[in-house]
Amino acid sequence: MDIPLDSRIDLTRWTVTSSLCGLSEGHHQLKSGGRFPALVKDARVVDFIVDTTPPTIGQIRPRSGSATRESVTNIVGETEPLARVSVEDASGKALDLVQADADGAFTARVQLADGANKLTSGAKDRAGNSFRTGPWSIFVDRSSHRRSGLAIRLTRPSSRRKPSLALRAQGEQRRLSLAHSRASP
Repeated sequence: MDIPLDSRIDLTRWTVTSSLCGLSEGHHQLKSGGRFPALVKDARVVDFIVDTTPPTIGQIRPRSGSATRESVTNIVGETEPLARVSVEDASGKALDLVQADADGAFTARVQLADGANKLTSGAKDRAGNSFRTGPWSIFVDRSSHRRSGLAIRLTRPSSRRKPSLALRAQGEQRRLSLAHSRASP
């Protein structure tokens, strides 16, 4: 489809300024030429893409409200291929800036404080369109959740079972079988 251009030609500087109005999103070609081919000695074709759609960010993990014990956490998500992705804290300080791969996948590695961390993220595509997420949060608790100490359980012998001793230390459990003998009078 030929679209007329609103053009201005300045022959003193050999420049052409045009505005391309009414083009749809997608791939287009601009060909030089016209009614006077004798004036256009070097005809050229320029390929270009019209992109006015901002990228989105989807499938962010860990999800908002998640808890972790790790102060350095990977934020994984999807966006437009090759878009630049930023993750910021609540004050707007950039925690990481990465580029999505050719499939749109990205991983940002961020340092988080102990407690609630409110984050935002943004993406900017190669055409300059941008998108920002609303705030989301990750809770960091670096305190130990394991019980320390030693728990001992001794089962009594019965006609069907041998006596056993179960030990639990630092979250691991070991079971020992015990041989027993009756003392003679």
